[in-house]
Amino acid sequence: MPFRQLDRAVALAVFAFAAAYFLLAFQIRVPPSSDDSPLSARSFPFALGAVAMVLSALVALKPSHGDVIAFERKAWLRSLGLLALMGFYALAVTRLGFVITTALFLAGGFRLLGERRPLVLALVAAGTAVGFWFLFRQLDVELDWGWFEDLKR
Repeated sequence: MPFRQLDRAVALAVFAFAAAYFLLAFQIRVPPSSDDSPLSARSFPFALGAVAMVLSALVALKPSHGDVIAFERKAWLRSLGLLALMGFYALAVTRLGFVITTALFLAGGFRLLGERRPLVLALVAAGTAVGFWFLFRQLDVELDWGWFEDLKR
């Protein structure tokens, strides 16, 4: 299958997944306390589904110029590494907690994408994880503490 046809097939598959995700967002229950709020538990899934549908439709409908793109082995390995990191994140967040797992995920991702300075890796990853934890705390979103649940009290 030529690359352009494969590109369109993948874009249509992503569109179908995004449409299903968008429709399933209607089943998310919203607490009565946030009925009048513009932001609720449904807001992010709606936005993510809509943006994914628009972007995948743009990719599927984009005119082809006959360009053939060759994938390098290094790019495939990097992509597989990022997928493995996402799997690690999903499995570890309940055990290690949000802050530690997020910092490890970000540091690993930055490393895979080419950052080599350990101080930059550690500071940016930890700072981002703590910043998001603080933001979620201000929004009264309860995050998982994992094995460190006793520190929360």
